Amino acid sequence: MNLHYMRLLILGNCKINIEIKHVMKTTGLFVSLFFYVTIIFAQSPFDYGRSKQIYFLSGEVRDSLEIEEITYVVQLPENDRGGMGENWDVTVIQFSPESITDDWYPISMPATFKYNFDSLTSDMKFLNGSRYELSEGIAGSYGGGGYGSFDWKDIERYGDSISIIATSCVGHCGDQPVRFSKNVFNDAGMLLYSVNYPTTEGSDMFPEEKLSLSAINEILMEGVNEENHPDTIFYNYNKSGLFIKPEEKDIQYESIKSIFVSESHFNYKEFQQCYIGKIEMEKFISKKLRILPDLLLIEIYRYGVFSFALNPANKKYYRTGTLVLEQ
Repeated sequence: MNLHYMRLLILGNCKINIEIKHVMKTTGLFVSLFFYVTIIFAQSPFDYGRSKQIYFLSGEVRDSLEIEEITYVVQLPENDRGGMGENWDVTVIQFSPESITDDWYPISMPATFKYNFDSLTSDMKFLNGSRYELSEGIAGSYGGGGYGSFDWKDIERYGDSISIIATSCVGHCGDQPVRFSKNVFNDAGMLLYSVNYPTTEGSDMFPEEKLSLSAINEILMEGVNEENHPDTIFYNYNKSGLFIKPEEKDIQYESIKSIFVSESHFNYKEFQQCYIGKIEMEKFISKKLRILPDLLLIEIYRYGVFSFALNPANKKYYRTGTLVLEQ
């Protein structure tokens, strides 16, 4: 008997362990071959399942449901317009294999305007937003852009265990140094902790030629001294690798919801509506999933999600935020 084991790691959202047991039994001209193949998908720390309480939509499921665009419309009080003079806010999330964008369009309409989706969104002008650049489902960079000042994060990966992030300011920033951080993962791809290093004058972005990890570590430590220390964020998970609050040991659904939703999200009295395409989100989700989950998490990539919560008073989904662990 010959026994062979082979493991193949595929970049992206799945790890494929191929275990081949090659058993040859020969009786005359008879030969038997046995192959065993096991596929293990790398789990998102936000994959709390698919239940009425919390429903996680992976990138694959999102694509299978043909969710390509999500629009969130919010009306502002007429006597409390936004900083751009707007009385309507529209944000549009668009999904593609190469990138995910999350853009903001402030709109000013007469006080007499009667809401109609097509009328409101027919002539929108982009002001600013966020962008996640992806390669095989993994973020290579992400951050903001447009009118204003925003962080932009370039990610350099060293195998599966370490990512180094260089954060620069883009837009109306002035001259600001680059900030560096390190993210450390275990063998299962779980993000254990993030280290934010002190900035130093003259810090630059990554050079075109990738530096060795030891060279990067020297750059990270340049600003560390007796007065300036790195800040470390530790992440907490249950035994299944799901993200939970620091004080928790296992999944408590109300505690998980509180990470993404607060009561203030439902106290807003003006008009709000989420759409998938041009269909109201609750109608789309009810038709596709046959339930209306209280909390809907839609994957950006393995370490990030958009969150939407169902308002129990009117059974409509409100957008409640964006969470990305890899910082």
